[in-house]
Order: sequence, then C-alpha cells, then structure tokens
Amino acid sequence: MKFSNVICLVIFLLSGLVVTAQDVNVIVGFNGPADDTVVTLRGGKVKHHLQNAVSATVHSSRLDEIANHQNVAFVIEDQPMSIVMMPPGGNGNGGGGSTQPSQALEWGVNKIDAEFVWPNGNTSNEIRVAVIDTGIDSNHPDFKKGGISSVILGPNFNNPSRSSADDNGHGTHVSGIIGARGDNNGDGAFNSSDIGVIGVAPDSVLVAVKVLNKSGSGWFSDIISGINWASNPAQGNCKVLNLSLGGSLTDPNAIALITSSVDNAVANGSVVVASAGNSNSSAPSYPAAVSSAISVSATDINNNKASFSNYGSTVDIAAPGVNIRSTYKGGSYKVLSGTSMSAPHVSGTAALVWSSGQSSTVSGVRALLMNTADPIPASSLIGNLVDAEEASLGTQNGNN
Repeated sequence: MKFSNVICLVIFLLSGLVVTAQDVNVIVGFNGPADDTVVTLRGGKVKHHLQNAVSATVHSSRLDEIANHQNVAFVIEDQPMSIVMMPPGGNGNGGGGSTQPSQALEWGVNKIDAEFVWPNGNTSNEIRVAVIDTGIDSNHPDFKKGGISSVILGPNFNNPSRSSADDNGHGTHVSGIIGARGDNNGDGAFNSSDIGVIGVAPDSVLVAVKVLNKSGSGWFSDIISGINWASNPAQGNCKVLNLSLGGSLTDPNAIALITSSVDNAVANGSVVVASAGNSNSSAPSYPAAVSSAISVSATDINNNKASFSNYGSTVDIAAPGVNIRSTYKGGSYKVLSGTSMSAPHVSGTAALVWSSGQSSTVSGVRALLMNTADPIPASSLIGNLVDAEEASLGTQNGNN
C-alpha cells in the first residue's frame, strides 16, 4: 500500500502549518475499528479519533510499516488548511474601545428579510449554532444582552491545550452575521440605544468550535473532529453547523471521511451549512459538495452573483456575501467579502426555521430553506436567494 498525499483544502476567507522535517501528519484508516497501537507502537502520536480512522503524527521512516499493516486500509496526508480572504471592504466603523457604534441593520440581513421575523417573537431563542472556525470573541459587546454573552466556548481541536477564543477574527465575523444580539441593553427592544450589528438569529446560542489557529491554519482532521463533536447530542448538541471553509479533494478516502462526517451530523439532527468557495469555479468544494450539506454561494447587494463566488451543480442556495459588516476580534467590526460571509446568513435562517416550529427534522428545515428561496438573475448558476421570513413562515411571496 502506498502513502497518499493528495488532499488540497482551503478556508474561505495565510500560511500553512509546519511540522519537523522527519515527522508527518497523517490520517490512518482501518479495516474496522481504529487501533491506536498500530500508530503508537511505531512511535507515533494519535491526535484525533475519526470514523474508523485516527489522525496522528508519525516519523516518515515508519509510514510504509503502518500502511502495510494488515488492519490498515489507507494512509493519507492530514493536509494543512489555510484561510483565503477576499480583500477587506473597510474597517467596519469602529468598535474595540469603550465606545461602540450605534446599532444598524446591515444590508445582508435586510436583503433576506430577517427583520420581518423578529417582531413575531421568533429571534431563534436558545437554538445552538456551532461556528466551526477560528473561534469566537466571547467578550465582544455585541454578543451580550444585559451583560450576558450568548457565546459558549467549546473545544479547540487545533490545540486542545488552549481555549476556543478567536485570535484571528474570521470566526467572530461569521458569528456576528449569525447571531449578533439585537437587544444589547436588555430593555426588550431593538433600537438606537443598542450597538453594532444585528445577526439573522439574534437570540441564538453561538458555540465556538475552534479548528484553526491564530494565522488561520489547521488540519483536515481538526475540521472532521469539529463536525463530529458539534453534532453529537451528548457533546455539542448543535442544531446548525456553520462551516465557512472548504476546498478541493481528490483522494477518495478523504472524500469518504468528510462525507461520512457530514452525513452523520445530519443523521444526528444537525443542519450542515458550508461555503461554496471563492474561486469563481464550478469545481466541487468540500464539505459543501457533500450532498447532505447545504452549499451556499454569494451575491452582491443587487442580487447578482459575486465575482468570486463558486457556482454550478454542487451549489444549493445563494446569500449575501459582498461587503458584509460584522463583529470582529477585540470588540471591533470589519467589512469582509466571501462565501464565508454568505453561509452564516443561511445558518442564521436555519436557526430561525428550527425556532419557528415549522419543522422538527433536518430534511424539513432544508426543504423550507430551498422551497421558499427567491429567484434571482443568476439562479441557474448559484441557486435562489435565501429568504428568512418566508422560510420561517413556510410561505413564499418573492418580495426580495
């Protein structure tokens, strides 16, 4: 059996991780239950347990020995993953100090009509949404209502010895689109006395699942582990998983691993939402290309396809993704573009649908998202535009 190293993944929003010259990070797949001793007895160190597989660091001189073990089905490289961000559109109008900007309804949230859902009492109260990313700034003022944060810091799969606080910024930006608080001061209303931005699902619970480090780098196995934990009812127990990340995969074993992870998440009752990609390509990007995930493309303020957005048969639905202002690390705000920004518009909408009671199943929530989305000029390439109001009500009037 030969060692395979064909995995190529990126995250949609800088440098790869480096291991020592004689060590390699691998994923070892087994013909049945994973057996740590195949790795540990050959001087390796197991990092994660996956589906009938483990990720590990091993000495390059032991790779063939492991690959040729009778219980081993495959050995593939656990490829580094890196952030690719579209050029920032601005500094986001302040924040980060004692003074926060007054609250404003951002164009993306407005475009998908989320603000028409909230007056009916549906603010996605207590729906748990996993942000599988660089972490979340749980101390950001815009995640607080009456001084209490809506963020739960879950595990750090990239570096388990550290917290899942966001030291990059990407995860916090994604989180603000999903669930920045509307009623920051706790007076029961969304008004000018509140601050910053309002997320699509402003009373959702944001669960930080950190799979990327400060420079925006991580490993393929970190992401699979994050999906597995977030969707496990006995662990993360999240009803929505947001994956503003992805990339190309060619190795069938790698594709099978990510497919199994996403499929299991859906079977556990989680809606899985992923970015379609920023390469202006129809090439499949994973995990978005997994059929049980919801793949999200990006639009601009005029409902046109964003110039960078991926498109094609693996894309399911569209959402705003150009010049999106949202929360950022250090209590600040930033304007960013990418399918990293479009996916959380759909994740927030999925949280609203769960909260509405219109459906109690993943398939039902998915159907509501898809069947109520509004046609746009580029629908044949990138899907219809998500409509939070119509999905939450189960009706369609096409008023976006």
